[in-house]
Amino acid sequence: MKKTLFFVRHGETVLNENGFVHDYHNISPLSQIGVRHIERLGESLQNENIEFIYHSPAVRATQSARILANILDLKDLFADYRLEERNWGEWGGKKWEEIAEKLGVMNITERYQFIPPNGESWENFEKRLLEFWQDLQLNQYQNIAIVTHMGSIRALLPLILSQPREKSFDYSFANASITQLENDGDRYKIIKMNDISHL
Repeated sequence: MKKTLFFVRHGETVLNENGFVHDYHNISPLSQIGVRHIERLGESLQNENIEFIYHSPAVRATQSARILANILDLKDLFADYRLEERNWGEWGGKKWEEIAEKLGVMNITERYQFIPPNGESWENFEKRLLEFWQDLQLNQYQNIAIVTHMGSIRALLPLILSQPREKSFDYSFANASITQLENDGDRYKIIKMNDISHL
């Protein structure tokens, strides 16, 4: 059965705007710009026949999903904790540049297994995302939106596309962007990548 997936990065928050990594349990809502961008994104999806929305339970993703559902007249939303951003533990709340500097001295294996203080390894992050992906394939809807985080989309794409996990370093996703995938038999192909033409 043909399936079309729309991976949506949540709208902008003030922390995003200033380059900070969210704490795992951060409750920051969307900024005014973030709300406006998600509304535009929703309008751009009105002809895509989206039937179901999965979303991370984080406030910024939940708010984004509800705005989309309202515009698309959808009642089928499901919050899945496995779509949460990686838990950076005590590194949450720092600027990404600080974290990247610490990670940059590690090789790919070390980086994959490294656990930030009171946080989550890339390996465990990937495991829960893969569990979500396997369950998603059982969903009978054909057009599905997944509202989540940049790190989650970056980690998932190499798994979906059978690429080396370090390929994730090449990916970046703007707030309120759309990355559209369609399956072609047993394989998925990219239709749109980090599309922000609606903004």
